[in-house]
Amino acid sequence: MRVPLFPPLLSGHVVEAGEDPAAVAMTLAAAGRAGAGDFYWLRDDATARCAVVLEPETSAADALCMIPLAMVAAADAIGSVGEANLAITHRWPAVILANGAEVGAIGMRFPEGVNGAMVPDYAVLSMEVAVRWPRTPRAEPGEERERTVLHEEGCGEVDTAGVLESWSRHFLAWVDTWESQGFGPVKENWLFRADARNRDIAIEAGGRTVRGVLAGIDDKGGALVSQDSGTRLVSLEEIWFGKGALSA
Repeated sequence: MRVPLFPPLLSGHVVEAGEDPAAVAMTLAAAGRAGAGDFYWLRDDATARCAVVLEPETSAADALCMIPLAMVAAADAIGSVGEANLAITHRWPAVILANGAEVGAIGMRFPEGVNGAMVPDYAVLSMEVAVRWPRTPRAEPGEERERTVLHEEGCGEVDTAGVLESWSRHFLAWVDTWESQGFGPVKENWLFRADARNRDIAIEAGGRTVRGVLAGIDDKGGALVSQDSGTRLVSLEEIWFGKGALSA
């Protein structure tokens, strides 16, 4: 694959096949050899995978708002390099969909022992988008109903370097918007592409299942679930630090 070009605020570092950019970033950040803006990307023709080191000035729970922000950036990035009729949507809390099937995800890692109330020394935000099936595909085209790749959705000209370049630019643009205007624009754009909005969902959080209708997200990216008894908030903190999960 060609070497992608990143904005000046990000320092690109290649990670070779077989390694995980997020794991590499965490290891180097823990050793004091990586800091804010260091951007690790995987040399791979099939999947655009990267991780950026952050140095939050707030609690880990509040820093989780970077997840919906990164999802909005991913939707914009794919939209800018993909086909005009490609429908990119979001599945709470961190899955990216293309025409209704999973095509990517956002991740967030913190140092061991950090909880939601603590201000971490660093965090690593990761992104991955499947551009094409590996050379030995898991299934024949059209057989995978829950997962897809951009090439199968009509984006045959898209390459992993293009996705990485586009996401890095859109991510920085959304960070600038968040810093100057707050979370409101992020929330609005996330909800615009919410896959399950106003539909029944089930969320595993805090050792129990929360069922209801996804009514929206709050100002920290938590899911607002409408139930007969009222609206229940399931925060990203509950999911990330409580090991919860979502099913539609």
